[in-house]
Amino acid sequence: MLIDDEEFYQELLGDFLLESGENLQNLTQDIATLLTQGSEINLELVGRSRRSVHSIKGGAGFIGLTKINQLALAMEQVLERIFQGKLAIEATTFTLLQTGVSHLKNMVDNIEESNNYDIEESHNLLQAL
Repeated sequence: MLIDDEEFYQELLGDFLLESGENLQNLTQDIATLLTQGSEINLELVGRSRRSVHSIKGGAGFIGLTKINQLALAMEQVLERIFQGKLAIEATTFTLLQTGVSHLKNMVDNIEESNNYDIEESHNLLQAL
């Protein structure tokens, strides 16, 4: 934990959990919608997904949730490349993003154990895109 004041940390953690829950719900819906659109990419949805995962990444980094931060960063980088038109859209891309969202949800739901969660495979696959 990077914050010495336990009460303040718990307040920040509560805020993070609330915000992350909303962002993960939006991210789940947006990625599912993007998956159904095929090659017609809705940049508004990609941008919104990128902002959602960026918020999760930032909050996690601020309160020392390293694994959540690392996985969210890898997802943000993929979404950024899609947004910029540098990454071709394929079903496997969105499947990996959906897997990433699932891992993020599991870590948020089990926040006290999140830094022990094994994200290596998903992280490496996302970075390889």
